[in-house]
Amino acid sequence: MVKHFILVDKDEDDSIVFITIMKQISPQIEVTTFKCCEDLVKSFKISKSPSSIFLGLNEGLRDGTECLKVLREYVLLKKIPLYAWGPANKPDLKSKAIESGAEMYVEKSTSLEELRENFAKIVKRLEEI
Repeated sequence: MVKHFILVDKDEDDSIVFITIMKQISPQIEVTTFKCCEDLVKSFKISKSPSSIFLGLNEGLRDGTECLKVLREYVLLKKIPLYAWGPANKPDLKSKAIESGAEMYVEKSTSLEELRENFAKIVKRLEEI
């Protein structure tokens, strides 16, 4: 089954890394990107319901954890897993993301292999749902 992920992240390099790793996990994965939470919220005319949403916590106009709370309020998104990803050395940000509605906090590791392993676990978990 083709998975459709939404990525919200203002950092173009991080977006490229995310897309590259997801395509390595499965070439059938589709990724739609947004630069900020506001762009995603404005676009709720998405034709395909995403498998999950990944949110960079330094994503732009709105604080990432605030964006998590806003996204959790939308009825269409209540059942869609939201994953936060951010710096590895910020345990307070990780706990704040989970409290704000993230299923999991993925650390932006400098190791591509570690990122690939974390994303592969998420993809596998979504396939089991």
